[in-house]
Amino acid sequence: MKKFNFPLTLGLILLLPILVAAVAGPFLAPYPADHTESVRYEETSEGRVIVAPPSPPSPDYLLGTNKKGHDMLTLLLYGARWTVFTIPVLTFFKLLLGAAWGIRRAFRPSNPLATLSAGPMNALPLVVFLYFILAPVSNNFPFSPMILVFLFGAVITIFGTPAIALSLEAATREQMGQEYFMAAQAAGASGPYLIRHHLIPFLKERLVILFVTETTLTLNTLGQMGIFSVFLGGTIETFDPRTFNSRVHEWAGLVGQSRFNIFSDQWILLGPLTAYIVTVLGLFLLSEGLQQRYSRTYRR
Repeated sequence: MKKFNFPLTLGLILLLPILVAAVAGPFLAPYPADHTESVRYEETSEGRVIVAPPSPPSPDYLLGTNKKGHDMLTLLLYGARWTVFTIPVLTFFKLLLGAAWGIRRAFRPSNPLATLSAGPMNALPLVVFLYFILAPVSNNFPFSPMILVFLFGAVITIFGTPAIALSLEAATREQMGQEYFMAAQAAGASGPYLIRHHLIPFLKERLVILFVTETTLTLNTLGQMGIFSVFLGGTIETFDPRTFNSRVHEWAGLVGQSRFNIFSDQWILLGPLTAYIVTVLGLFLLSEGLQQRYSRTYRR
């Protein structure tokens, strides 16, 4: 009887509503993306008072509104697709490049420069480099948010690929030491044949786990960037007072722009922070569950 995989099950349960929000967010949103709560008068026991945003959670605004009157639930649902779809796509290309580099290094011994380049790049502070590259162009960027997304993806690929390459190079060399692999190689099997029939079947579980793990790391990096008010897809900077807002409402950006509400009007921060934490936790549990599921493969 198979043992119940609690982390995998719980991870999938947590990520399912996140995926639904990403797919159907604009259809589920209670208001249009540009909706703002209007200033109005209400009669109270103390007389007629002005009601202005931000407003706490209510039947009309389940997660409350921010200082500009934007419904927080609407912002979350519109920004879900940028969080849920963009990060895995960027991670996929990083993993693809890292796998190609790592396998090539295993089949063809690398020169010393290539070997040295991987180690130091792993130690470089990615967030610092991202900040100095993106901060000068992120605020009030006049072009499509996808350009900044591409730039963000290029930087994390450059700095994240070496670690993936080293990991997959080691896994490839391990597989190349197996008797059946060496027998196929001695029989004249070509490199593409060896990769397709003897390497990919061995690496596929590792690649799946790496994909989930690297997606989590990329999302964490995005969260750190949000603390510096540099948001995926661009930052809208306004003055008097000076504020920074996520252009596409991705969740790390909503957390970053709302971080000072930890002292007052906490509901503005609570919704995005909960969504962000649930996503990271779901990915972490998914990774742990996949490792448990594939543990027999790694013991061989």
